[in-house]
Amino acid sequence: MTLDEFARGRYPATGLVIERIIDAVRAVDSDEELIVDPISKAVLLKRDAVFCTVPPKTRWVAADPSSDPMVPDDVDT
Repeated sequence: MTLDEFARGRYPATGLVIERIIDAVRAVDSDEELIVDPISKAVLLKRDAVFCTVPPKTRWVAADPSSDPMVPDDVDT
């Protein structure tokens, strides 16, 4: 599934918000390969493992950083 397919029929800003989250992650760590994996209920952001899920809600989009040790403790979430 593509991001456009994932965003279709959801809250209108869903695609834009997810793209901004992806851009922010790439800006912080552009050396690592970022895998963006849209699934039916969320967009998963991965490197070696999933480190963030972005599930759309009815009227907003949430970002849920995991407790993956690859995410520095000083990152403001």
